[in-house]
Amino acid sequence: MSKFILKGDGLYSDAMVAYGLPFYITSVQVILQVIVAMLMSKMVTDLSVATFLDLDKTKFIGFFLSKLDLFSIWFYVVVGIAYAKMFKSEKTIKYIGMIVGLWLGISFLFFFLSNAIPILSFLN
Repeated sequence: MSKFILKGDGLYSDAMVAYGLPFYITSVQVILQVIVAMLMSKMVTDLSVATFLDLDKTKFIGFFLSKLDLFSIWFYVVVGIAYAKMFKSEKTIKYIGMIVGLWLGISFLFFFLSNAIPILSFLN
């Protein structure tokens, strides 16, 4: 999408570098998840609002609030900035919008597919 739709000037290897470097954010998130899991004495898979409110993520409100995770949002914003830099764009916001939009769009698509077709429940 970066190359063809947004007319970016970059290669596949540039996209992989731009996507790989923000995984340091995920490392910090995992460390905090372990600390929170020990403090709360329960299994913690993310640091979203749904986790702290103990909501069912198979229901829409729980799924929606599971996307309100500061580390995930931070990760995808940094990926968007990295793509903008690697694809030599002056407009960073369109890359951030593309990445965050893809993340949310695909997440909601999988949520609705897994609810509509029970055999696909592993996608949720």
